[in-house]
Amino acid sequence: MKSTKKSFIKTLFLRILSLAIAFVIWLIVANVDDYKIVKEIDKIPVTQLNGESIEAGGLVYDVTSGETVDILVEGRRSVVDKLTKNDFTAVADLSKLSYTNTAKINVKAVSTSVGENVTISVVDNAMVLSIEEKKSRQFEVKVDTKGEPAEGYALGSYETNPVVINVTGPQSLVNKIRYARCVVDVTDKTESIDTEVRVYLYDGNDEVMNSSRITADAETVRVKMQIFETKVVPVKFFTTGKVADGFKLTGLTGSVEEIRITGPQLILDSISYIAVNDIDISSISEETDFDRNISNFLPDGVYLADSVDRVIVTASVEELVVKT
Repeated sequence: MKSTKKSFIKTLFLRILSLAIAFVIWLIVANVDDYKIVKEIDKIPVTQLNGESIEAGGLVYDVTSGETVDILVEGRRSVVDKLTKNDFTAVADLSKLSYTNTAKINVKAVSTSVGENVTISVVDNAMVLSIEEKKSRQFEVKVDTKGEPAEGYALGSYETNPVVINVTGPQSLVNKIRYARCVVDVTDKTESIDTEVRVYLYDGNDEVMNSSRITADAETVRVKMQIFETKVVPVKFFTTGKVADGFKLTGLTGSVEEIRITGPQLILDSISYIAVNDIDISSISEETDFDRNISNFLPDGVYLADSVDRVIVTASVEELVVKT
């Protein structure tokens, strides 16, 4: 009986010892297999906090470096291996800038359990800012056209709403803006246009300025552009004054004999010619040229449909022959 009991105890002890040894072996193997590793995780976006503290002083800022951050994560392979940049958040408090306009970047794990089992090292924990004065300027919106209206039609006047836009941004960039422009496509149009188009800002080299740091109070404008039928009419010339004594006017000719005009149909129907009537020949004693802008002689509401808007009027004179 005693022998049987002793044998049972011995067997139980050996089983417990075997389990303990097996557990130790498993623990050793598990630790060897799940060893500590270091993993680099790149380009974690950095959230900017309290940027309004800079703007409140009439300043604007731009991030020159530190929009993303790289980190080194150390921990058990079973934890670290599956981590991505989405498992971390990075923030920079812009109300706590150093004298070099640098804000510290802080990174932490989204999950508390991950944060408790890894060590995070930030490769470069500085967000560097460029800060300068804010400036605002107003620009009248210019309208350019693309293409040509249908044959027999031409452009009249146009208007934009708004007429001017207010642009705000860093002083260095705003100072480079020379004008604001939009483009309206008039290809083969036969009717007036009412459309919404985007406004672009241009520098002194006529290049579009694409910068997220510049804002305008209107990114688009409404353009109303008249398109009318055209009409070809002659140009007639009339003089004022008298030539010098002893001379007479022998001819009045123009470099342009007829022009193409456009405007409301009722007005066009009432026009039979355009009169250039300010050729002052007072006291001239030789052939004289007069340079005139035809647009100055058009009735209200009528526009030139030709690209040539100037005419040279030549007044010819000759000396009177006195018979004796």
